[in-house]
Amino acid sequence: MIRLKLRDLVLIIFGMPVLLIAFNNCAPLDASEMNFSESVDLASEEETAAQAVLKTNDCNNCHGTRPGMHNVYLYDTQALIDDGYLVPGSPASSEVYINTGGGHNGVAALSSGDRATIATWINSLSN
Repeated sequence: MIRLKLRDLVLIIFGMPVLLIAFNNCAPLDASEMNFSESVDLASEEETAAQAVLKTNDCNNCHGTRPGMHNVYLYDTQALIDDGYLVPGSPASSEVYINTGGGHNGVAALSSGDRATIATWINSLSN
């Protein structure tokens, strides 16, 4: 005959449901239930680098806290293109790039390296 201590019985009674719940979450996923568009970040390396530049400079103070602030939100590339602030493949025609040269609302120009990062991103949008 098996003799169980009260401690062992409690562990069995309460431990088994916990294990079942934990392993239930490890069940294979049904691919039809997954929405890949929401779970994958599709930002290019160029876009990620450009956003890092914009976030570390004064641009973020007015155009980075939420969409619609000062009418331009710098972290929605498609909206910037749709609204004419970015012209894919043409930094010289893109307001986002032009404004990094200084004078936009009294903000100083970005460094030449930072401006080159923004230009590389804009050029990459034409691919």
